[in-house]
Amino acid sequence: MKGLLLRVGIDMGSGGCLAPIFRDGSFEYIPIPEIRSTSESKVYANMDGITGRPLGDFVPEKIRYSHPHHDPEFNTFTYGDPTKNKRTRLSELSLGDLLIFYAGLRPNGWEGKPRLFVIGYFDVEEVYDFKKIQKSDYDSMFKKVPNNAHSKRYFRLKELNVDYSDDSLVIVKGKSKSSKLFTRALPIGDYSAKMRKDLESIFGYKGSLQRAVGHRIKEENVHKVKEWLEKET
Repeated sequence: MKGLLLRVGIDMGSGGCLAPIFRDGSFEYIPIPEIRSTSESKVYANMDGITGRPLGDFVPEKIRYSHPHHDPEFNTFTYGDPTKNKRTRLSELSLGDLLIFYAGLRPNGWEGKPRLFVIGYFDVEEVYDFKKIQKSDYDSMFKKVPNNAHSKRYFRLKELNVDYSDDSLVIVKGKSKSSKLFTRALPIGDYSAKMRKDLESIFGYKGSLQRAVGHRIKEENVHKVKEWLEKET
């Protein structure tokens, strides 16, 4: 069993803020803003979050009416990425592997410092590597994962009669019964964005979690990580 730890969600570089975490550990997962044409109909202002409040309440005014790049999405559990480092790591995953998502969250309504928190994970069901998929099959492929943000880019380009040409994309599909978005976030980083000391032996990793390149979890540590997740949630 393999594992991958991946940073996602809005941050100061992509969106201009951090999502909120509340005193009881509940939080909002806020996707980054979409920068390309999309068939996504919702904007932050009319998209309700986990806590029931519009996500527009927590983002800068300049993006309140922007479309989110909702990736990962936790309705049908899909995540896609075409960038070099992440697509390589995603393509290594297979059935039964673990894809864990963490995000930077800022205290809202209580005093505290921003930290990195695990917000959910996928129990991997399928991995779709577009380098191995014929362009003639793209339509049927994207229809398998219609809620994914990259699918919504594809369908919008199709409406505009523009060819989709990003064959670097990898989309991971999680099992619906065993993948989840948490209701309460689990702190994984210390206050300098490094792995918590007490978690280093569990994850088999120490050092900075700041970058979103994707951190491989050693095979011998995946079961420890899964036990930790189940215990904490």
